[in-house]
Amino acid sequence: MGESPAIQYRDGYSVYAYKGELVPEDWGKTPTHKWDHKWFLSMKNAELRSVAVEVIGNEKLLSNIDSTG
Repeated sequence: MGESPAIQYRDGYSVYAYKGELVPEDWGKTPTHKWDHKWFLSMKNAELRSVAVEVIGNEKLLSNIDSTG
């Protein structure tokens, strides 16, 4: 995760996934340790929010949300 897509077609189209869950391209191209808590806040999809919580972690996510208001 963070360097290569789960699937890349010959025409250059790529699909990114985290543990089988499709994720947006910007998430897939970013190493998991650099995922941004703002992605969680802006995401309406429950499955993607769950992935963000798993990767970022509850404590880090909550502390970042508290510090940003």
